[in-house]
Amino acid sequence: MIDWEKAQEIVHLLEVVKEDSRRDTLRALLKAEGYRLPRAVPTDVLLDLHKLAEYIRLNTKRSE
Repeated sequence: MIDWEKAQEIVHLLEVVKEDSRRDTLRALLKAEGYRLPRAVPTDVLLDLHKLAEYIRLNTKRSE
């Protein structure tokens, strides 16, 4: 699991990304940090940045 501050930092970076590019950008940001999400992020979560931060915090795992 990722900490809240890191999740907020990632979401802050995603604020400037067009909504239709957020999923790919999120994967790239997490991969660069050595993390991954086990499944696809639901569209409604991608559109709500507060929900997205919580989703990242709860579902992100370290890459092997």
